[in-house]
Amino acid sequence: MLLVKTKIKESNIHGIGLFADQFIPKGTVIFKESVFTKKFTEEEYTLLPELQKQFVNHFCYFLGGVWRCSLDNDRFMNHSQTPNTTELDNVTTVASQDINIDEEITTNYDMICEDHNTHGVNILEKKWEDSGILDGLKTPSKERIEELNKIYGSKNN
Repeated sequence: MLLVKTKIKESNIHGIGLFADQFIPKGTVIFKESVFTKKFTEEEYTLLPELQKQFVNHFCYFLGGVWRCSLDNDRFMNHSQTPNTTELDNVTTVASQDINIDEEITTNYDMICEDHNTHGVNILEKKWEDSGILDGLKTPSKERIEELNKIYGSKNN
């Protein structure tokens, strides 16, 4: 759940972005997973109609054996190689620098995504395995990766 005032509007990065609607000092908790996060098991995901699967693939992430979909606007947070937020843990996002009113709030998908070109489908990145952050997390099957590449394309295309 977002813990700061934000708004969504057109982004220079990609489509719609999440923007600060208040000054956010460095270190402020911006997002904390809560009851505003809808969780789906992999089995529940497979039962969704294709259109809803595409929504989940675009806006949600897979962590701890479940798909997690935020019910507020943090799902519009775009990727940046120089983000103004960082993850404290798997469920808490903080400002890594001061964020001004009307500044886009960004995150680095590479921290949790193998290929952020799949628009937020969090295929967890191999480089984090040594850190222990990914202990106990499920890796997508080859079939799932192929399905995602069909939907969003592959960076090898």
